[in-house]
Amino acid sequence: MRTLQKAQNLYDDVRLKLKDDYRDEFYDEIRISNNMVKILQKYYQNEIEIIAEEIDAEYQIFIHAGDKPNYYKSDEEIKQVLPSMAEKIKQETNIIKVSRYADEYFTWSEHLQLDVSQLKNDYKTKISSMIYDKIINGSMEYLT
Repeated sequence: MRTLQKAQNLYDDVRLKLKDDYRDEFYDEIRISNNMVKILQKYYQNEIEIIAEEIDAEYQIFIHAGDKPNYYKSDEEIKQVLPSMAEKIKQETNIIKVSRYADEYFTWSEHLQLDVSQLKNDYKTKISSMIYDKIINGSMEYLT
């Protein structure tokens, strides 16, 4: 845990020292799964319960940290990525991952001014069904 804390402190220190010299994208690139570090730190300090689904979703972000971020891609490159994002929304069974994929997909679709009303309806139906199933199975009682 000390290693995680040191990594977070280093990132925060670099951000403070260089904040006026670089764009936010630079800091997004040097930060490796900041959310996962925060989750693990809060769990270690007994502030939250650890949820495997959240860690798995953050780990997927960590694995792809070296990929070219979408905000650096051209509109044409984004158009090529959108079908795979849509497929991930349709195929994924993890609520957190579905939400992340959908957020990114709908953000870029709006940027490109694409009509995605059918996928939005499908997403709303899917996420509602997934939440309902979790409640019925008792794994997300707090949502009732």
